[in-house]
Amino acid sequence: MKTSLGRTFYALVTIALGVFTFVWRDIISLTLTHGRYPVVFLIATLQIVCGLAILFSRAVRHASLALIVIYIFIGLTAVPSMLHEPRVYANWGQFFYELALAAGAIILYAQAANKPTIARIGIIAFALCNISFALEQYEFLSGTATLVPHWIPLSGIFWVWATNVFFVLAALGLLTGILARLAAQLATAMFILFGLLSLLPVVIANPHSFFRDTELVETFLTAASAWVIADYLRSRHLDHLN
Repeated sequence: MKTSLGRTFYALVTIALGVFTFVWRDIISLTLTHGRYPVVFLIATLQIVCGLAILFSRAVRHASLALIVIYIFIGLTAVPSMLHEPRVYANWGQFFYELALAAGAIILYAQAANKPTIARIGIIAFALCNISFALEQYEFLSGTATLVPHWIPLSGIFWVWATNVFFVLAALGLLTGILARLAAQLATAMFILFGLLSLLPVVIANPHSFFRDTELVETFLTAASAWVIADYLRSRHLDHLN
């Protein structure tokens, strides 16, 4: 399995997320009432170990599979909240947010195991996550708009609606296969820009904010998932040409 920039970025951000989890001793999306701290420390350890392992081709398959289990497990802890308050979309969004992190690992596993069907599942999962991102931004429209820097032309509301359109277009591209690689590449750029322009200044201004620090790293990991998908689609295209 050839090393790609997307895979390297995914591995490094996974390691960073594990370190942040150790530092803050918590996980935003983990909803547990009992045994929380042992689970948090176990997940942080696995994130660091798996992130390091992904850097080496021979270990990608097992490391990515472990990360799939981790992120889906964290997402599933939101199910009780989803059932208790089904009309609050943030509860559903919590699951899809973790699924987006898992999507990159699904693609890496599929590549290492040579299972294109699983890769397709990962792409579909990430597409659905983009639709979820649009729905959640709509639910928190005004709050999300405040994250848009004032020096950027046009209003925060405009850019929230614009990114919602981009999310939907990316989802359609990935689901239909029409310009899918471009959709994944643009999604990568959008998440990285959102992290750098919107979240990083907030983190710098509030360096002791667990929520914002973790949100920044997870945003970069979502970008890494999109990058991994773009690299996979590029490799598939090159295989068809050869």
